[in-house]
Amino acid sequence: MGKLWSYFKDCIKKHRSASTGVTTLLVIILFSVTFINALSSQASAVPSNPIQGLSKDSSLVKLTSPNEVVPTLPKGITAATTSSVNSEPDEDQNNSESKKKNSDNKTDNKQGQTADAGKPTDSNGTNGNGGSSGNNNSGGSNGQSGNGNGENNGNGPGDKGKENGNKELGPKGEQQNEYFKTTIIDGETVTRSSYSFAITQINKELNIRNVSVKVNSGEDFEFTGNVVLLPGENKIKVSVTYRDKEKKIFTVSKTYTVYLELVKIQLHCNINNGDTVTKSSYRFTAYAEAAGKEIPVSVSLNGKSVNSESSEYEVKLQEGKNQFVVSTVSGESREEKKYTITYNKPISDWSISTNLWDFVVVDVPEITFYAHGLRGSQEVGMLVLCEGNEIPADENGNYTVSFEVDRTYTFDLYAVDGNERSERTPINVTYTFAVDEDGEEIDPFKPTIITDLFEIQQNEVEVPGKFSFYISCKDYKGNYITAENFKVFVNGEEINYVQSNVDKTSYNVDLNPGSNTIEIYAYDINNNKTGFRRIIITSDPDLPSDGEKIVGTIHVSMEATTVGVANIFNETVDIKEGVNLAHIIDPILQNYNILADSSGSLDEGYYLERINTDYELFSKPAIPEDLKEKLLEWDNGTGVVFREKYLGNNSLGEFDFTIGSGWMYMVNGEYPNLGFAQYYPKDGDDIRIRFTLAYGKDIGGGDAMGGNNPPPDGNQNGTDTGSVVWDKEW
Repeated sequence: MGKLWSYFKDCIKKHRSASTGVTTLLVIILFSVTFINALSSQASAVPSNPIQGLSKDSSLVKLTSPNEVVPTLPKGITAATTSSVNSEPDEDQNNSESKKKNSDNKTDNKQGQTADAGKPTDSNGTNGNGGSSGNNNSGGSNGQSGNGNGENNGNGPGDKGKENGNKELGPKGEQQNEYFKTTIIDGETVTRSSYSFAITQINKELNIRNVSVKVNSGEDFEFTGNVVLLPGENKIKVSVTYRDKEKKIFTVSKTYTVYLELVKIQLHCNINNGDTVTKSSYRFTAYAEAAGKEIPVSVSLNGKSVNSESSEYEVKLQEGKNQFVVSTVSGESREEKKYTITYNKPISDWSISTNLWDFVVVDVPEITFYAHGLRGSQEVGMLVLCEGNEIPADENGNYTVSFEVDRTYTFDLYAVDGNERSERTPINVTYTFAVDEDGEEIDPFKPTIITDLFEIQQNEVEVPGKFSFYISCKDYKGNYITAENFKVFVNGEEINYVQSNVDKTSYNVDLNPGSNTIEIYAYDINNNKTGFRRIIITSDPDLPSDGEKIVGTIHVSMEATTVGVANIFNETVDIKEGVNLAHIIDPILQNYNILADSSGSLDEGYYLERINTDYELFSKPAIPEDLKEKLLEWDNGTGVVFREKYLGNNSLGEFDFTIGSGWMYMVNGEYPNLGFAQYYPKDGDDIRIRFTLAYGKDIGGGDAMGGNNPPPDGNQNGTDTGSVVWDKEW
């Protein structure tokens, strides 16, 4: 046993050093397994992401491992300018520094050390004094200084890393595991200075501490989604600062190139800057082009905008200097040009003579004025505009304008000499309605009503119980309104007309004793206007039966001045209630021994065809020479119209001398369109029975014939006298 015990003691002594090594190895293995199991069972936390949501874009690059080593910067080594890797200044930092001191004596792969003296193991390290290699750091946009550790402790610094495009560097210096990506297209060309882009986080296990952007040589600023570019090349540097699971902080960055090319504008304008002109009207062209297309321009003259539907402009210059500004904008490009034109107003030799001036027209919807242009002492043409519309002149240089609504009308008058014309002479005429006794406006566009009843009402004439009156209606343009478009009511009851021509409609009315109301309505169907007049007249309050009471006196005369007979009779006679004109003139003719040839009867349809006397009316017809010339013109050589035939010098009637001869009568200067038997006179009437050679046109009564006018060819079915102008009464 003693020997056996001694043998074991010798073995133990012999193998003590080996046992110690094995035991130590087993302890180390057991500790490592326990530590790894503890780490694997610990819950992992995903850091928050400040830029998550800036873009929906995502990366398809998959990180190779969440446990890859994030490069750290050894204590005392300054970071490169394009990246920074730091620990937080807390307990972890102290622990990190302690670990770094302890690891200085270890020879593992993290330092890139070999047993050979001075040989580098990493791609970017440089030899220190002992020739050993530094470690190439990754994770920033620039690698960090290598930390050599060779035979002479590798005190030489390693190479600085290069910007790695926002990826980690692998064991062999290759780029991998992208941290973020952007929507920037590297090398693209844009046309707007405001440039927007998004940043997407790729490594979701890192906590983003800050995102900054730098453009060209400017300062870093917090990323907000867009940057402002300068014309030409722009360098956009995007930097993102992360914190990993070990609470180490590092920054990665990526630089992109984007070109800003603003749209080139070509602004064209033919204004001659500095010119002096002597006409106030100035024309020019202005337009602009960009990218091969025409773009709008803005033009101002003396601070006021000038508009045109095309590139051609016409403006009125003010006397002295005039400032033009022509500008255009396309995108963010702007072009502007300024011009100065001086207008020296010449001493004008133009003048206009007119009786039109600034004034107010009341209730007169039509005016006539003259205007004559002069250049020096030479008469020239005229151009007259009303509201921009040219007004033609008649042969006497007169201009007529009709107003349709109540407002101010602007007239522009120019004297014209060939292609030249005077400066504009503006005149403003204001048209307004008159007002009645109640202050209401009288619409001049309503039909006008003309009647002899107005004079009866105004003079307060007491009329017979039965008498005749006429009505004439016109629209505002002076066109006659026919009888079908107006109505007459006497004491509320409508009455019918007896006879109607184009210009005149006649009525016979039976009145009540005393006051009577006559109402007239005229309708202008073309303008949808209605005229209305009310007349109050008085009849004898104590009217007898027909023919029993004298109700007034009238003057009756007969003449044939067209053939040289000035007066046949001239009488003042009494009129009785209800007696027509035929009954009044018949006894007068008898008193003068005049035998009347007539048709119809004294009560109805009486027509005076001829008178015959027992004495000589004329020894020889004496037709005035100028009237004879008109008759010959009318005859036109046919020998039918004017034939100088008549029955004798003691007889005168229709168809003597011409086809248009006969007897007519007028009342108070108007020719009624009623026959002798249809007309009932009233007190004070002046009745003239006259002989005509031309359907009344030679005695001022042509309109009374109704306008049935055949050509001058001897046709006796009408009353036309051709183109003859009957400019006087004979």
